[in-house]
Amino acid sequence: MTTFITEFQTMYWLRSVGPWISQLSTDNQTVVNMNEEKNLQGIRINVKQKRCRKKKKKKKSALKVEKRAAARIGQNCLFVCGLSTRSNQIELQTEFEKFGKIKKVKLMRNLKSGKSRRYAFIQYDDHESFDRAYQHSRKTDVLVDGVKVLVDHTKCSQISEHRTL
Repeated sequence: MTTFITEFQTMYWLRSVGPWISQLSTDNQTVVNMNEEKNLQGIRINVKQKRCRKKKKKKKSALKVEKRAAARIGQNCLFVCGLSTRSNQIELQTEFEKFGKIKKVKLMRNLKSGKSRRYAFIQYDDHESFDRAYQHSRKTDVLVDGVKVLVDHTKCSQISEHRTL
């Protein structure tokens, strides 16, 4: 895109920081190419362009995946956070199955890299097992892979709130 600049505008630019888009007019002699990095006085011109909105789409798709996972997990569910990056589902299951039969262990991972997001959901078969595990975690510290973790109860509707960005 090319525009014309008047002599008055050139004098004004010598005293100011630089040309603004509103100061450019289309009626006189001097031509400035907007793709150039500098104007006539040697001052850089920065033209902002619209940014792509792909990040929002990625966040929305990750949220959809987590909501689907939350719908599959169900009630009698413990939320375990503060896990080590080395922790895996087997270690979680061995630590928490002493309170009762576990229906499902879901260790949340990054979709692209596959690395642990350092939190998990553990679903028990019955409410008594779930309650024993929850009460035990309130009284004593729970260690998984040598790291103290935080244990709390959760419902399907609350799982999507525990996501990391």
